[in-house]
Amino acid sequence: MHSFYPKIACMKKRKINTKFMLVSLTVVMLTGFNTISLIAQEISFSFTANYTCEYAALDSVFIENLTQGGDTTLYFPDTVLTIVLTGIAPVSGGQNGFAVSQNYPNPFENKTDIEVFVPERDDYTLNVYDLSGRKIADYEGTHERGMQHFTFFAGNTKSSVLTVNSGKYLQHIQMIQFGEAGSGSPHIEYHGSTTTEAPKMRQKSLRSYFPYELEDELKFTAYVPGDYASITDSPSSSEDYFFDINNAAPSITSQPPDQQVVAGDNVSFGVTATGAGIIYQWQESTDNGSNWSNVGDGGSNPAYAGTSTAILELTNVPTGYDTYDYRCVVSGSCTPEDTSISANLSVSTTVTICGAETVVVGVTNLATGDTWMDRNLGASQQATSTDDYEAYGALFQWGRLSDGHECINWTSSTASDGEEQNHETPTLSSTDDPEHSDFIVVTDEPFDWHSPQNDDLWQGVSGINNPCPSGYRLPTETELNNELQSWSSSDEDGAYGSPIKLPVAGYRGSNTGSLITSYGCYWSSTIDGTQVQRLSFGSSNASISSRNRAQGYSVRCIKD
Repeated sequence: MHSFYPKIACMKKRKINTKFMLVSLTVVMLTGFNTISLIAQEISFSFTANYTCEYAALDSVFIENLTQGGDTTLYFPDTVLTIVLTGIAPVSGGQNGFAVSQNYPNPFENKTDIEVFVPERDDYTLNVYDLSGRKIADYEGTHERGMQHFTFFAGNTKSSVLTVNSGKYLQHIQMIQFGEAGSGSPHIEYHGSTTTEAPKMRQKSLRSYFPYELEDELKFTAYVPGDYASITDSPSSSEDYFFDINNAAPSITSQPPDQQVVAGDNVSFGVTATGAGIIYQWQESTDNGSNWSNVGDGGSNPAYAGTSTAILELTNVPTGYDTYDYRCVVSGSCTPEDTSISANLSVSTTVTICGAETVVVGVTNLATGDTWMDRNLGASQQATSTDDYEAYGALFQWGRLSDGHECINWTSSTASDGEEQNHETPTLSSTDDPEHSDFIVVTDEPFDWHSPQNDDLWQGVSGINNPCPSGYRLPTETELNNELQSWSSSDEDGAYGSPIKLPVAGYRGSNTGSLITSYGCYWSSTIDGTQVQRLSFGSSNASISSRNRAQGYSVRCIKD
């Protein structure tokens, strides 16, 4: 059985270089008592730590014996616990009132006081041994009941064991001299007796009572300001313990999502991350992620904020930032750094159709590489089904301005519930702008609302009467056909299943202006004689074909 009563070995203030400093605390372990024959074995536990991947001076190390109970604590600057195992077994507590207090102070310099309470008249012997088992001081005397006061002068002896015994009683304590050794021979002085009442004796040192045997399970808990870490071990020899406290490399736990915003509005991107001493840096790419540059707070249109925080904010985003990408690089005290996925910014504009704003949101069909508006002109939303009437939108006569003739008030997916927001007129227009909102019905060749016909209408982003928002135009017949060829099926299900989600929005007949909703019909810009190419689809078919220009069809704009 190896046990000891450890004492702090440093009470004086000293100037210390704290970096990588090892200060030793020596504690004597007592094992087995008959005659005094000490064979000492010394083991040491040293403690160092990194905190957030950098060397850190430990505030303290709390040591618990999980096998026997008891604990002790090292305080800064102590970082080494040295244990000396001897051959004397401990006697703890009093025996029928007999008790030996822990010497005070302990550790001490030169001399230390000892109190012994004797419960009855008897002959008592005090012996002091050094760690080699040699007796270095003694005292014998007869004492009545009461508290007996002694002083031990250690001379040049560092660690020693005091035994107090009579014919009936036996107890010992361990004493440690710290600092410069004293002069003279070790000896014990008696200072008389005081109370005859049995007091509560000091049975513990300045550290808690801490028994120990080799291979006991010990738990070491190291503390730095605001954090700690623990190691559990059953050491049988000297060990160096290293504590890795909060040394986590940065790790992004939630990624920034893509964002869509209408031009002039505000937008934000955010991440969450863990790690030691993490630092955020947002980056921006203007070329689809090929090159990245750090962004900083400030600016206007947009104004940046939070560029070195978890949340990046952009205020008053212009249309020119459409398709920009953003990501966050998170670094910290530990390596490696972590980089988020890129988040795409889609900046929408609006186009006013029938007095309402249609938000311009781009969507790309990867099969063709073309980017389209995600909804029909005049629609309030992207289609959620083939017959989503809120996604039908307006029905344009080919080549006309958005002048009101195209407006339909849809209240269901059936034609009877669609209400035209204008009148019909048989009077053809001789100009590109009829200057009214009536739907022009035509019963004669070439079935065009414009007389004479004008093939220059709706040709490209700068074409006459282009109803699409800036940067968008009517698709060509080739582009519509490419879209059709990318579908999973040549019918209305294939149209809706496409990334651009075309609904069956119906059409308006050229000769009467009546609504028909059994087909989806979409204009192109491609002229075919007196007619124009269009895409049409229904429940069982889809095709590209020519129709007269006075028909009212849907317009889905493509990005130039």
